[in-house]
Amino acid sequence: MPPPPTPTTPTPPAAAASATATAITTTTTTTTTTTTTTTTTTTTTTTTTTTTTTTTTTTTTTTTTTVVVAAAAAAAAVAGGGGV
Repeated sequence: MPPPPTPTTPTPPAAAASATATAITTTTTTTTTTTTTTTTTTTTTTTTTTTTTTTTTTTTTTTTTTVVVAAAAAAAAVAGGGGV
């Protein structure tokens, strides 16, 4: 006589919802400003000339990264289960 079939448990709504995806977006902005000042003085027998040059360069870099993970995997990672 074969063993009785194993009963199946319906999936609870929370577990069904965990199959949806979660997007994690990280934005990093880096701004670098460089200022260079050069002063040159030239003297001849009759005149003195001073020239000052200032150059300012500003560079802004923005990086946006979006990672989409399954909510179940994210929940497992938060709970300490790893999985992401």
